[in-house]
Amino acid sequence: MLLVIVFLLVMRTMESTSGLHFDLMRKQSTERGRRLFYEGAGTSKEADGVYYATIRIGTPNPQDFTVIIDTGSATIAVPCKGCSCGNHNHFDASLSSSNTDTGNTYSQCYAEGSCNRGHLLNDMMCLGEECTEDEMITHDFGCCTTFASSFKEQSADGIVGMGGVSNSFIAALRSKHDLLDENEFSLCLGSNAGHLNIGGYDNSLNLEPVQWIEHTSLSGYYHLAFENVVLDVGSNGSSRIVNINKNALIDSGTSFTYVPHSIHNSIKSQFNAWCAESESRCVGTHNPSDALDIDIRDAIACYSPPRGYSKSDLAWYDTFPSLEFKIKNHDAYVCVPPEQYFFSSAGNAMCVGLFKDSQFVVGANFMVDFQYIYDSDHSRIGIARAKCDGRPRCCGHCIERSTPIGPFEWCTSDWNPKTCSETCDERPYVVCPRARIISLEYYVQHCITSNHISRSNVTKSLEQQVHVDT
Repeated sequence: MLLVIVFLLVMRTMESTSGLHFDLMRKQSTERGRRLFYEGAGTSKEADGVYYATIRIGTPNPQDFTVIIDTGSATIAVPCKGCSCGNHNHFDASLSSSNTDTGNTYSQCYAEGSCNRGHLLNDMMCLGEECTEDEMITHDFGCCTTFASSFKEQSADGIVGMGGVSNSFIAALRSKHDLLDENEFSLCLGSNAGHLNIGGYDNSLNLEPVQWIEHTSLSGYYHLAFENVVLDVGSNGSSRIVNINKNALIDSGTSFTYVPHSIHNSIKSQFNAWCAESESRCVGTHNPSDALDIDIRDAIACYSPPRGYSKSDLAWYDTFPSLEFKIKNHDAYVCVPPEQYFFSSAGNAMCVGLFKDSQFVVGANFMVDFQYIYDSDHSRIGIARAKCDGRPRCCGHCIERSTPIGPFEWCTSDWNPKTCSETCDERPYVVCPRARIISLEYYVQHCITSNHISRSNVTKSLEQQVHVDT
């Protein structure tokens, strides 16, 4: 059985940005994870890492459920009393005085043919194990009398969708909590813990400036257009590029990442060619006999470490290439190091968690150690390498830093954020996150006062690095 990383959501006071902040804490289970299917997806590969929260439903005594935080849907669903829905908590409508039956049925079907079905109820609910009635919102949810097989087997009781539709859970939270000035939320998913912010994001976690992708439609689900993927970027001529030019669904509820067959074949071919260039690359047994057949068939590659190495040895992972995805028409990148994209298949076998499928879905495994910011008011998504639960490793265009960035760090010799830290030693580049900009004049005056540098240089820096709201 594969290890599932389960995260319970506990609310705490935010320190660095306005809004509601929740810590994601680690819990272990021997249950095998699984992919959240959506209409049109083709493969039924189970997965081993999803992110859980706690949602409380009903009054006066709330009933608690663990739910997957899912940016790939807009539905809330938990098992209903009387359902043979597996070893889960079940909602008992008779125990909630605030519950009403909408008179409608609930149905959500998945690609392999199974469905969640039941009654569409309305009740008061809130996120977090310790949230109280005055923090609750009123929202519809599915009280399931029939559960899809994948949901029966998962560790979480249900699911909470974070999709950006107008009647979404996020929109309801913002309407309830009028102090949430920003119509945005962020997820920072780590290997062992993480964070969820609603109404803002935590810039103190970031290890690089936020890469903003403008003109992104957030009216439904969250998509990004990718231009290419580079294997082993920056490796002195041995990098290999695969063109993509497709939109991908950014889906935290899917544990692995899936790409269309033609792109998968190209990445697999370039991956194998890169490995074959030297005996010091991709050391170990290729497609070992203890790997699951479905993983050998659908993953980019499977390996087991050679004698002298273990599955937790970074020195072994360093023999494999990084995978860096470039956002189309933007100077924005998501680089995934080998220890992040490999997963345990069976026995001593490790496989690349990038599978072939009919659609393009970026799952949680390629979101780890990045903070994703979903800003609906400005129709944009922000991405930054971040310290979500530990110290992530940089690769590709990521700039290695030992501490999170500060709001007014500066550099006099080079205003390019990609090279500035290399030329200024302990005085890195200016960082003025757009989501917190008041005006250009404010930042100019602050930088001049704090650092005694010229107005023209500060203005030049700000205009190059951020879109300023004046």
